[in-house]
Amino acid sequence: KPIVLIENVNFLDEKKMGGNEVEKPKQTSFGENKKEAEKPKKVYLKFDLGDKKLVSTIGEVLSGYSGKSPVIVQHNGKLYDLKMFVEPSTSLKAEIADIIGESNIKII
Repeated sequence: KPIVLIENVNFLDEKKMGGNEVEKPKQTSFGENKKEAEKPKKVYLKFDLGDKKLVSTIGEVLSGYSGKSPVIVQHNGKLYDLKMFVEPSTSLKAEIADIIGESNIKII
């Protein structure tokens, strides 16, 4: 069965459709919500913020991936904003997973 995907919708000026002259269509793209799609993801980590050595190690790793995605840490059932911004990637996830375990990092 064929599948139809609509990428653009063009609106014509109905007043001018009766004559020979048609106003240039106004183009509306479903891609206009790119701001929504370009929204940076968030990086969620779960580890003990009381472990200064662990905090330092993770901070060093995160500083190597500067970007626009905020890093949030879950500790004792609460969420803490690290005030760090990273570029999420598979290599970042792998490095952090080596330190705190794969189940303790999510990129959403």
